[in-house]
Amino acid sequence: MKAMVEAAETDPYIAQRVKMFRYRALEEFYDLKNDPDCLDNMVNKSDHGSECERMRSALHDWMRRTHDPLLPAFENRHSPDKLKAVLTDVYGDNYTQAAQRPEKRKRGDRTNRQERKKKQPALRENPGQ
Repeated sequence: MKAMVEAAETDPYIAQRVKMFRYRALEEFYDLKNDPDCLDNMVNKSDHGSECERMRSALHDWMRRTHDPLLPAFENRHSPDKLKAVLTDVYGDNYTQAAQRPEKRKRGDRTNRQERKKKQPALRENPGQ
């Protein structure tokens, strides 16, 4: 998580992923055949309750068998304070620190492009030599 938080400071796509990781829905259950874009989260719909519970139980058993370090997070997922404590314990301060967004550049500003070029290794004219 630390590397992702650091990368998020300069990469808006990674910043978006960090934000999704921190603030996503507690549980998700989708019908991938009829909803491949995962737009309709069916986890709280009564007609899918038994299937969701079966999958929760299977996940819980698997997490116990594999000694998953996030088992306490799963077991305390309905308590925001306990969940945050577990995630902070596992990921450290990187979990609670907000990813900083890079400054937006103005249209036509070439400084970021020039900075990126400086960081790229020079290409050889004859790479086979």
